[in-house]
Amino acid sequence: MRRANILWPIIFLMYCFGGVRYVHANQLEIPLPAEKIVLDPQLMQDAWSMHVVLQIHRGLFRFLPDGTVKPDLVESFTESNDGKSLTVRLKTATFSDGSPLKSDHVVNTFRRLFHLQASIAADLSMITGAMEAKSGKETSTFGVQRVDERTVRINLATRNALLKSLIATPDCSILKVTDDLKVNSEVGLGPYRIRKKTEKSLSLDISPNRTDHNKNPPTNIVYRFGVKTIDAFPENIVIDHYELPQEKIAELLSRGWTRSVGDATRERFLMMNQALAYELRKAIFYIINQEKLAAEVNVPSILPAYGLIPYGLPGAKTKKPWTKQATLAPNTKPLEMIFPNTWPDGTKISNAVETQLRKAGIDVSSKKVSFEEWMTKKNSGQFDIIINARGLDFPDSYAILSYFKSGFAQNYLRLNDPQIDQLLDEAIQELDFHKRVTLYDRIEQLVLDKFVVVPLLFGASNSALWPPVAQQVPAHPLGFHYLPLELVEMKHAIK
Repeated sequence: MRRANILWPIIFLMYCFGGVRYVHANQLEIPLPAEKIVLDPQLMQDAWSMHVVLQIHRGLFRFLPDGTVKPDLVESFTESNDGKSLTVRLKTATFSDGSPLKSDHVVNTFRRLFHLQASIAADLSMITGAMEAKSGKETSTFGVQRVDERTVRINLATRNALLKSLIATPDCSILKVTDDLKVNSEVGLGPYRIRKKTEKSLSLDISPNRTDHNKNPPTNIVYRFGVKTIDAFPENIVIDHYELPQEKIAELLSRGWTRSVGDATRERFLMMNQALAYELRKAIFYIINQEKLAAEVNVPSILPAYGLIPYGLPGAKTKKPWTKQATLAPNTKPLEMIFPNTWPDGTKISNAVETQLRKAGIDVSSKKVSFEEWMTKKNSGQFDIIINARGLDFPDSYAILSYFKSGFAQNYLRLNDPQIDQLLDEAIQELDFHKRVTLYDRIEQLVLDKFVVVPLLFGASNSALWPPVAQQVPAHPLGFHYLPLELVEMKHAIK
């Protein structure tokens, strides 16, 4: 006993100075490159925020990692024969502050979504009264209506073949929104609730709202923000967004780390400002050689992109659909091409693109900027060329193409084409799969013909490594941002 009493102060000092690190048996530590995480589902604009939002908030429906849609907060639902109405009966659920979920929260969540012009609002514009809801005042004509305290009806001006998929996105998480559209985004209905929040970290505990039947999920999650590189590898750290040397990956695998399929649909592409001359944009479009680019980046999971639609989705192009060769580019003023410092493959891609453009006579220089500056320039339109990336919000080609719909904040390129808008409206109403794919083809070609987007690459580039404490991790081909951590099965206590 006396010997144990002597050891305890030593162990305590070792813990304080980093020699021993206590790890909760079912805790995961997840570093993220982003400096800041947005916990409001209707204001988030990046995949890391979406991942965290998915843990603390829930929607009417949800996606499983394989893209399957299932009810979440919905106990039962009925759809009208004409496809213009969806009535949902809510489960009994409680917000993390102890207050019960009511139908008014659903109504106000959707009202606020349109008032803020959240990115998903473009896809849901067929809800009746959606445009009036932008003002934040009109409610009598709004298509999301309270039937009783636990029943809500969603009325559409036109049918929507993808409605349940759209409202299953984390963007449509149900919030505790008041009638005046105010909300505390830290209060959620999700499988995890916030225990502690600082500027650089976020700690979550498992919530009674957990819906999955996994017997041994992570009970504690610790996020750390602004982590650019990983130097230490404790037995509970998730390495899903960082590029590691092959020898380090091999070492970790030998120590019990495992791989999981992740982010297989992520696309990198160039966005060019419409203020640039049309002939210059056209030249840049045809100069880029996707095959050479993929070879230079040299990551096995990265493939050339010949269109906007990821491989495996309807309408995806598996070979270059254009035969035109690049012509001599006109003389230009120096162009700046920016990319965020949070991408492990950003420098490789930018160097390869810059080399191809310079060889063709385009005076361009690439610049790594902070994620915040990258987002600010993208939102404001103050850029020449941006290297952008997109994952899927839901597993359908419409999720990519709807980003070019006029009048919504998500349309970073500010395209305003009535023909594209009309075809998008037709596509989302079309129940026939083959006809919808034909419409997707036409929309994609119209967008590419604007010469403001240049497809570059598809596929995951991160290590997707999970630590030994995680016994089983489901594949998440839609991206890490679509992985509910309650589905991860943990091992027992760490010795």
